[in-house]
Amino acid sequence: LLIDIDREKLARYGIAIQTVQDVLKVAVGGMQLSQTVEGRERYGIRVRYPRELRSNPTDLENIYVPVAKGAPIPLSELATIRYEQGPQMIKSEDTFLIGYVLFDKIDGFAEVIVVEDAQKAIQQKIDSGELIVPKGISYQFTGTYETKGVFNRIENHFKPVGADQTHWTTNTEFQFTSIGMKLMGFFMKKAFPKQTMSFMQKFKDFAEKE
Repeated sequence: LLIDIDREKLARYGIAIQTVQDVLKVAVGGMQLSQTVEGRERYGIRVRYPRELRSNPTDLENIYVPVAKGAPIPLSELATIRYEQGPQMIKSEDTFLIGYVLFDKIDGFAEVIVVEDAQKAIQQKIDSGELIVPKGISYQFTGTYETKGVFNRIENHFKPVGADQTHWTTNTEFQFTSIGMKLMGFFMKKAFPKQTMSFMQKFKDFAEKE
């Protein structure tokens, strides 16, 4: 939200720009005027306009600015209020500037498969010269599948072998992203496959029951 104060109009009414800024500060952001002490607790006493008088640009235009000689003037006579796209936020990690590109997957596709396909597509464009990654720039994928530091990829293949029989083949691959989970996977090599087989057995029992 951009509030563009017209300095020529301020000069016409003899109003200092600091006065307008102070009025906006109190009306919109609020200002701490005092402090209350309740035992060992201290709370600031802030004053600002109620929400229904500052929730949109039209309401802000009706904020009145005091004039040294004369009646208060609405902000709409002194400034233009409009929405405007501002600069992007600059983010950094490990002292390096970073930017995020967000994308979602199509229903029916596993997150791991989508990431692997996207990695292959980008690498193919880099290899062909269609995409040039400047020196010093790198990229990596991350997603909700890395929330707990480990994710597994499961491929299930079903092949009919008879009137009432189906041959089921499953392949499971675990990938660890954090140091802690890598150590756990190293010292507890049988834990994750055992848990996966437990899930697969439950699925098998469910399928046979149906």
